[in-house]
Amino acid sequence: MKICRDCCEPQRDSKDLFCPRCKGIFIEPQELPLSLTSEQLDLIASSVAKTFKDEDLDRIAKHTVKCFERKDWKPLADQVLKSMNIIYHTKHLAYVLMGLWRFWRIFGVVLFVVALSVLAVANWGARKEAKRLFDVTVTNQIELQFKEPRISNLVAEVAANQASNLMWRTISPDITNFEASLAVQLALIQTNLNGIQQEARTNLSELRQQAELYLLIAKAQGDDKASFWQLWDIAANTNNPMREVANRATVAIADGVKLRTGLLSTMQYTSDIWKQTTNSAETASIEQYLLRLNGPITELDKLFLLRQMFSQNRFSLEDRLRLLMSVIKYSNSLILVSEACHLVNGEAKLNKNFLAEHEFLDWYEKWVKDRAAKNQ
Repeated sequence: MKICRDCCEPQRDSKDLFCPRCKGIFIEPQELPLSLTSEQLDLIASSVAKTFKDEDLDRIAKHTVKCFERKDWKPLADQVLKSMNIIYHTKHLAYVLMGLWRFWRIFGVVLFVVALSVLAVANWGARKEAKRLFDVTVTNQIELQFKEPRISNLVAEVAANQASNLMWRTISPDITNFEASLAVQLALIQTNLNGIQQEARTNLSELRQQAELYLLIAKAQGDDKASFWQLWDIAANTNNPMREVANRATVAIADGVKLRTGLLSTMQYTSDIWKQTTNSAETASIEQYLLRLNGPITELDKLFLLRQMFSQNRFSLEDRLRLLMSVIKYSNSLILVSEACHLVNGEAKLNKNFLAEHEFLDWYEKWVKDRAAKNQ
């Protein structure tokens, strides 16, 4: 309970800060200021201390220790050390410490640690000495063993092998690099050789294509219809490198066929096609005309025989057209096909030449169907 600092009146309500009697502030009893002098306080302390027993002093010491903070111990220790007598107080301090169980526990731990340290140092020294003795003994034994001929020969052999391996490891990278460089050079030579071979094959292939093309041109110029249409297909193929040559050749051959057909149509034919036979132009049947066309006569005879057959009005128009269509479809002569297309054009009115032979064939099929429909 707090009391008034001036009149020592006790505080009746904990919420009151000032004394209602004298208006003084309430404080703790131990905070009251002392009115005694320093000499009086020393005398009182001396008298009180003489009346205390040992257990009272211990109790006071315990309470005093609890009142100290951590920062208060250092100056207190300094003051105690300054006031201690080394001979007298050290002896008493030893007696006190020996009577504490905590001292003996700490002392035992320290003694155990020291013993372990000494033992570790001793073991380390012993191991070091044992290692030295072992090294000396082993070295002496090795020297003795190496002096024997069998061991020395074995060592020499191993050294030679190691030297050989070392030499191989030294020169092996150079050998590997040389082999790699040689492989690269051989690959380059092989590549060049392959390029030369490929170029030779290409040139040979081009020569073969040119030779085949010129052979087709020669055959087509010799009145061969199959060769002409092969040239026509080459000229129509945009990926064929010979298409330009083939195109010029087909144009020239087609112009030549039209020119020859025109010239032959103006010629007067005086030879008797039916000579050495029992037939004549007026008595031969349509089948005999067809057999004669396929017989061993010249192309010029076949051309005039074709004209002669078509001029025979005793044959029906259908029979004559059928024979002409057979020539257009199956004959391998450009001149005969051109003449047959020319004769059919008089009826078909297509105004085209042999290059449109498929159109003539289509016209004939349509003509036959229309004629059959009219006759029904």
